[in-house]
Amino acid sequence: MRKSAAVVFLFLCAGGCSSTGEGLGIGFIAGAPTGMSIEIHSSRITAVNAAVAWPRDSTYIHLDHVWHDPGLFRAEHGELIFYYGIGGRLKLWDNSTARDNEVSLRLPLGLCYVFEQAPFDIFAEIVPRVDIAPDSDFHVDAAIGLRILFR
Repeated sequence: MRKSAAVVFLFLCAGGCSSTGEGLGIGFIAGAPTGMSIEIHSSRITAVNAAVAWPRDSTYIHLDHVWHDPGLFRAEHGELIFYYGIGGRLKLWDNSTARDNEVSLRLPLGLCYVFEQAPFDIFAEIVPRVDIAPDSDFHVDAAIGLRILFR
């Protein structure tokens, strides 16, 4: 049931894209987490990133508001974009485990390369994360990904 709810969550996020008219990327993310990735652009420099994953015995969801700095790096072909943001993470444990669900604050920092001649982007990010519940803790996550772009 949680897996279905997570997929519905991603598609509801994607539904907001039509009002912005700026574009949408859907693809895969590997690392922390490994699952589905979506990016919804509200302007050239702002977007909402989300991911849903199903590690063993749990469902993982994160949602970040990110700002892009497209002029920071130069690329001969395509576009290399630095991004940073703030967001949240939920890890919902299945009933079969005795673990409490987790809530965290995320601060993603990443690079995204948008191909010039193809509707794809690739990204890599490092994400300092502060766990808020059930216990306080600090972690650093990392992930890479690929998305198909719809404009």
